[in-house]
Amino acid sequence: MKWYSVRPHVVLFTVFIVFWLSNPLIALFDYGKPMEVNLSPPAIIVYKSDMFKGATAASKGTVIYIKPEDKGNLPLLHHELTHCKQFWLSCGMSVFLYHYSDKFRLLYELEAFREGLKYEPDRKGARIEYALLLTTEYKLDKLIDFEIAYLLLGDK
Repeated sequence: MKWYSVRPHVVLFTVFIVFWLSNPLIALFDYGKPMEVNLSPPAIIVYKSDMFKGATAASKGTVIYIKPEDKGNLPLLHHELTHCKQFWLSCGMSVFLYHYSDKFRLLYELEAFREGLKYEPDRKGARIEYALLLTTEYKLDKLIDFEIAYLLLGDK
């Protein structure tokens, strides 16, 4: 059997399984940093200060990275936990859809920001801040503007 006769779906499935199984092992590279384990959804939370510029938190599959000074920030934690839930519900495909589709990125971020809004003490001010973040930081300005983002973040 020649290497090029392997079916594409078998190759994609193998890549997905390797990524899905190795994703929690990413946290082992940050051994020695404070960590927590969340059970619902299953996630490893790593508190690390050397993140990329401007970010206070990030999630990669089932691993969440949060700056140590934001440890008690419930809206931020629930925002990132929502991304982990999306990862589990999509069987890992959310990672690819998020990066390659603006529409899916918008749907995922809207769901995550709405979840974070539930834990904000000043919901009106946070809604304005989240609408600004959606239109500027997530490269979604082609799809929505501030007013639409503000309305989409409102109560259902």
